[in-house]
Amino acid sequence: YQDREARLNDFSTDKPSTMADTVNFSPLNSEWNDKVKAVFKGHSDGFVEGQPGRFLIPPRFLKLKDKIRNMEVRESDTWIVTYPKCGTTWTQELLWLLNNNCDFERATIESAMKRVHFIEFNGLLTDDMYKNMMAANNNDLYTGVDIEAIEASPRDCPRIIKTHLPIYLLPPDLINKCKVVYVARNPRDVAVSYFYHSKLIGVHGFQGDFSEFFNFFVNDKVCYSPYWEHTLEGYQYRNHPNFCFLFFEDMKKDFLSEVQKVAIFLKTQLSTETMTKLSDFLNFDNCKKRWQCHEEVIKNSGGFSKEGNFYRKGIVGDYVNHFTPEMEARMTKWEEDNLKGTDFSFPEVN
Repeated sequence: YQDREARLNDFSTDKPSTMADTVNFSPLNSEWNDKVKAVFKGHSDGFVEGQPGRFLIPPRFLKLKDKIRNMEVRESDTWIVTYPKCGTTWTQELLWLLNNNCDFERATIESAMKRVHFIEFNGLLTDDMYKNMMAANNNDLYTGVDIEAIEASPRDCPRIIKTHLPIYLLPPDLINKCKVVYVARNPRDVAVSYFYHSKLIGVHGFQGDFSEFFNFFVNDKVCYSPYWEHTLEGYQYRNHPNFCFLFFEDMKKDFLSEVQKVAIFLKTQLSTETMTKLSDFLNFDNCKKRWQCHEEVIKNSGGFSKEGNFYRKGIVGDYVNHFTPEMEARMTKWEEDNLKGTDFSFPEVN
């Protein structure tokens, strides 16, 4: 883990990270790539790995890497950065509402996929998958996932941009120029949620069982890994005035307090009445109901498996229903090894 410590030392709160300038991508070693291709049917091209950093992503991302790194960020931007399955969808809805005068009507009618830009989405697809999705959408994928369209969006309309990329691969002036919200979640629940997500989403198309997925996860061999480097890099910026670091567990425990924290961060004033409406609107069951019609469209187009749902449980501690004692022991050691020498810890959950 000395390599990890050296990389973390490159992150600074007062200067852009230069790490991206030295990252070189090449195919993941054949032994692991063969394992990936065998059970992740959406990743038929395997992964490329960035060194230093060990970051994993499908090879199509390389067509976007420099465009993302060099894109112009705006002072009016709000970015949400997370490792997958840490509360991204929930938080992006909150950010969009806070930046759009709590327009509940539009948020009800229009899918978040059209309101929030997913900067690297096209880079997750195989070339064949991209062609099929374009054909299914009349050669017009959502502008929210096209970098050129994102850059051409009106300047008088503040952008909400989401990404699962590590911060060091994002524009170097990102944190010094605009607002960034990072959400972290206990890796135990992340592993479980990511497992179900990977079975549902065609982009991943995972065909194995949870024990197989768990092995990929703790070996840092799932898309967007490694988990700890991603999370600890975000934590390094927690005291930067343009950076808001949240825990999923805190959001579940006292949502209104976390909403207030984010509103203050974004310099948004909320009345008590609006806070109550926000809390109700972003209640898990209400989010799930609103999303249902959009999910059916995606399932019918082949983007999602017919089995499962995008909004599954959204709770803290579901891992206890999936972990064996051996898994918990392995997770605990993995956690201890990676947190050695840091002051990072997750909120205690009662």
